[in-house]
Amino acid sequence: MSPTTSPTMSPTESPTPKCHVMNCMNWDCADWCECFDEADEETYASQPGCQDDGDDSCVCFQEEGDEYMKQITEHMTRHDKIHYRQYQKHKVVCGRHNPHQCTENDRWETDINALHEVRCCSDGKPSPAVPSMKHCANPNSVGPKPIGGWKGVLASDNIWGMSKVGSTGDKCIHAATFAEAEAVCSLIDGGRLCTENELKNECTSYTGCGHDLDLIWVKPQMIGVNTFTNTVTVHSQNPHAQ
Repeated sequence: MSPTTSPTMSPTESPTPKCHVMNCMNWDCADWCECFDEADEETYASQPGCQDDGDDSCVCFQEEGDEYMKQITEHMTRHDKIHYRQYQKHKVVCGRHNPHQCTENDRWETDINALHEVRCCSDGKPSPAVPSMKHCANPNSVGPKPIGGWKGVLASDNIWGMSKVGSTGDKCIHAATFAEAEAVCSLIDGGRLCTENELKNECTSYTGCGHDLDLIWVKPQMIGVNTFTNTVTVHSQNPHAQ
């Protein structure tokens, strides 16, 4: 990110260091995870672009068991101590992958208010049943299969996929924000957004609404940022993580 050109508080170094409090309006999520200091909260609140906007999609927390953390001493700086942070990124994934049916590629979605189709997964068979739902690892209907076959492709053999998750008309949802999609799936017995792995293993394909051709909201992915080594890690998804 580029430094501020005209900091409103003085004196500051020139150019303004990335983690200087007066550079907060230029921070992305990873920068906030690295640079945030509770002692500067009043300054954040007074600066346009730094105030709390209610967006909770950026989540930062310390990595458990980090080998580098064991080497920390009292002489290290605050930024050394919090060098590892994680935050959420959102993704939309094609409803069918064998073969890939969408005209667009799977991608990170930076706008959580963008509109995409909705499919859901459930842990256990939902009651009442959802029309056209299928057992992910042992479907009764014909349709696309994962490249390696159904057996053992998912961590659980009791996951169900479905498309007709709406409450009106044909029960298909063709346009929803991330929050709306998450809320719809939570209303289903055992329901949640599917993981990217579940969609890629055909957990929801052939369940209706024409969504095999669409990009579907999936559970957010946790991205690890190590600011000490400048490495980024995309963590595997836990279907049950909140």
